[in-house]
Amino acid sequence: MRDIYQSYNNFEKYKPTPSACVIQGSIDNPAMSIFIPTYKRAETIVDTISSALDQVGTALYEIVIVNNDPEGVTDETKEVIKAFKDEHIYYY
Repeated sequence: MRDIYQSYNNFEKYKPTPSACVIQGSIDNPAMSIFIPTYKRAETIVDTISSALDQVGTALYEIVIVNNDPEGVTDETKEVIKAFKDEHIYYY
């Protein structure tokens, strides 16, 4: 049984996992970051990104979307995100 009070270093555990930025935003030193994990959810990512954009106001922000599909992008997620054409969006 796992000890709930024991600390684990998951960053070190997954350090060798490759990651590539597919869509590179252009925001330097954002005041706020919104992270959105996704997994084969192209049909819901539009609402998620739109909701994030509606809440940021005038803050200098970035939206970082991480696709957790280990086989690579197998749906239209990349195309949906590209359609936003927003300099605040980073897609990994």
